[in-house]
Amino acid sequence: MFGHNLNEALIKAKAENKLIFIDFYTSWCGPCKVLTNNVFPLERVGSFFNSNFINCKIQCDDNGIGVEMGKKYQVGAYPTLMFLNKYGEFIHSAAGALSPEELINLGKVALDPRKNLYSIIKKWETGKRDSESALIYFKTLKEAYRSEKASEDFNLYFNNLSFEEKTNSKTFKLIKLINPGPTTPVFNFIEDNFKSICINNDSIAVKRYLINSYNQYLYSFISTDKKDEYLAALAKFKSKKFLFEDEVVKYIYILETLLDKPFDIKEYQKRGTEFLEQYGKNNDGYVTYLTSLLGNCTGRYDEGAEGIKWMKELISRNNDPGYLSTYFYILWRNHRWDDAVSVGKIIRENNIKSNKDNTTIDKQIADCILYKEKYAQRDAEAKTKLAGQSDSIIFEHQNFDRILAKSKETGKHIFMDAYTTWCGPCKYMAKNVFTVDKVAIYFNKNFINTKVDMEKGEGITLREKYKIVAYPTFLLIDAEGNEIHRIVGSFDPDEFIAKIEEGLGNKSVSRMNLIYKQNQYDNDFIISYIKKLTEVYKNEEASEVADKYLNKLSFSEKADPKNWFIFENRRLTNYGSDRYQFIIKNRKALHESIGKERVEKLISRFLLSPLLPYLQGLTEYDAKRIDQIEKEVKDIKPINSKDILLLIKLTRARGEKNFEKFINLVDSNGDKISSSTLVIVVRVMGFIAEEGGSKEQCTKASEVLSKFYAQSEGDSNKEYHLRVVNYLKKGPYTYKKKTEKV
Repeated sequence: MFGHNLNEALIKAKAENKLIFIDFYTSWCGPCKVLTNNVFPLERVGSFFNSNFINCKIQCDDNGIGVEMGKKYQVGAYPTLMFLNKYGEFIHSAAGALSPEELINLGKVALDPRKNLYSIIKKWETGKRDSESALIYFKTLKEAYRSEKASEDFNLYFNNLSFEEKTNSKTFKLIKLINPGPTTPVFNFIEDNFKSICINNDSIAVKRYLINSYNQYLYSFISTDKKDEYLAALAKFKSKKFLFEDEVVKYIYILETLLDKPFDIKEYQKRGTEFLEQYGKNNDGYVTYLTSLLGNCTGRYDEGAEGIKWMKELISRNNDPGYLSTYFYILWRNHRWDDAVSVGKIIRENNIKSNKDNTTIDKQIADCILYKEKYAQRDAEAKTKLAGQSDSIIFEHQNFDRILAKSKETGKHIFMDAYTTWCGPCKYMAKNVFTVDKVAIYFNKNFINTKVDMEKGEGITLREKYKIVAYPTFLLIDAEGNEIHRIVGSFDPDEFIAKIEEGLGNKSVSRMNLIYKQNQYDNDFIISYIKKLTEVYKNEEASEVADKYLNKLSFSEKADPKNWFIFENRRLTNYGSDRYQFIIKNRKALHESIGKERVEKLISRFLLSPLLPYLQGLTEYDAKRIDQIEKEVKDIKPINSKDILLLIKLTRARGEKNFEKFINLVDSNGDKISSSTLVIVVRVMGFIAEEGGSKEQCTKASEVLSKFYAQSEGDSNKEYHLRVVNYLKKGPYTYKKKTEKV
């Protein structure tokens, strides 16, 4: 029996002298739902918890007090199952969907003053800190998802150890448990004393720890799309020249595909197969991790077929039951329903032998059977085409008034492809998406379809009427000519249909406009609305809505991470704007709520924006304006001040046509700048050949640029770097004048 108010639970706990059990959950969390639907209702579970605890459920995504409660008690995963005493003080916790027996055992540990985390922490604080008690303490913290405290306390513990203690096997066991990553003092100690640690430990295990740590560290930048930070971290790693450098670099090379937009799943599988053939047999974790990650990116028949092969090979040489869950997952994601069911049954049998709960796997097996029927029916319907239907979307090539009339006659909405002849994504959609059977079937059945070149004839008028600024833009229009919805950009077939379907429901731009005008919304809606408007390039409207929304908020609400997208979005916040000034004025306070790295990166981006047009030669050189930018950079002191100040010097050299100075600045500073700054330098250096540089200066510039080729990160940047080097080698560029024939 659960209550939903912690204050009331505290009152009851004091009256009945009981601990409080809290289920911290969210509405979107799958494991939370498993507990709610399949574990909490069981009689043995209810009997134990109702007799021993005051039970409370707190939702952590309701924008209410639950969010604050989650922050107060440092909830970092869902579900978090926590026990408090009658004063609201932390006693014990765990996270994840537990079986009925595991949940009851968790409650028994919370009730035991010798075993619960509160008691273990108190015992630790009294000073008993030998290796055995340390293992119990830190293991319990990690299991309770108290990783931050575990790391802090371990650093203190480690600092007080002798050199012999730091390098022994018991301490290394703790290091693997805490998992301090690169750049931390503990990790630096391991690197610096690698040989000494290997004397007391398995050298392969120590090497494997370093490899896995670097893999996780570098991937953390990829997974959060911090490309510049990733390239800098990779360059720093390479500079250390470890014996295992090749293994880490090749592994991360697979994950680099996640930085590409759109994600190239075939390239991921190609790189993964090559890597696993070389290193997979030495580390099963590589196979399971790369397969799981691949599964997250697939969702159709055999799209990730290589992952199935990887797992088959792994299980053929190591039939560990723990690997079956990953195998089941990749089969599921690749619509191998029969194979998934077979593996699911093996997992079920293993659970019975180990006395584990089968609730989750039973549901997954049932889902596989259901999905098999559903997709079979969908495929059958897709094969039944409408009479006379082609294998591509049929577009009406008539004037727009006639299209509107046809819309009225048929009762169908209009789908308009607003394109240009030079637009690459427009061509991609026409060739690779409009020609897919299910796309053609869907659009030919449901819409009057028309393609309009936005730079010719009637297209110019329609472009102005519907305020189209990016291509391709796809519009849904009613019979009166009113815009219902729009999407911008290129998509794969399934995503394209889903985006259009979204426009026919409550998430359409027109529907969201109506809700906003009628003031029938909350803050969550406003955030979604702003994002939707920027997504479809309605930037002025998005900025107006954002202004109105932010003006109502307190400082702490503006500084909430959920609102930070407004300040980071290039279409909403520009250099010099009020929102930019807000960031500069409240810089230190924003470090606390948003994170120093994220805020400083944004400030640097803003300060670069007025400088780059001058450096790139897009704007006529203005010495006074460059002086103003330099003064602002020196006043604000962004995190990459040295790089920006170098770019200012280069801008002056270019503006003054002082080619020798420009080349010397690059030569003396090229090895000190970040990879992202090097990209900027490389992309402008060709001006020496184009704007009057001598042959000797072009040759020198080419040689200087060649010195820093190894610092360029990413295939596209390396390719461009080489192109500029070769371009400068050719010497000054001569513009050929066209002659008219008389």
